[in-house]
Amino acid sequence: AMKASSSSSSSSSSSSKDALASLMAGGFSGCAYWSVIFPIDLVKTRIQASSERKTFWVELAKVYGGKGVRGLYSGLTPTLVRAFPANAVQWLAWDWSTKFFDVK
Repeated sequence: AMKASSSSSSSSSSSSKDALASLMAGGFSGCAYWSVIFPIDLVKTRIQASSERKTFWVELAKVYGGKGVRGLYSGLTPTLVRAFPANAVQWLAWDWSTKFFDVK
């Protein structure tokens, strides 16, 4: 009985570590993704919100010319605050789903 209990505890601990690792990997990878793609998304959003017809490069030059690199990352903080938990849970759900359905 002692072995079964310790084996169960060890399995639970390992499962918790796997879940934590998955959550961290998902959270940090989501933040890395948004840190790279954010300037492109910012320019795209500004074009979509504008009533004028602009090209990507014209709008990029406008943002960069006005506020420099900082302007290209304006609004990144709330995006990262959202991205970490959203991507963490997504990765964990993927891991659990692949184990549940025995996907290799």
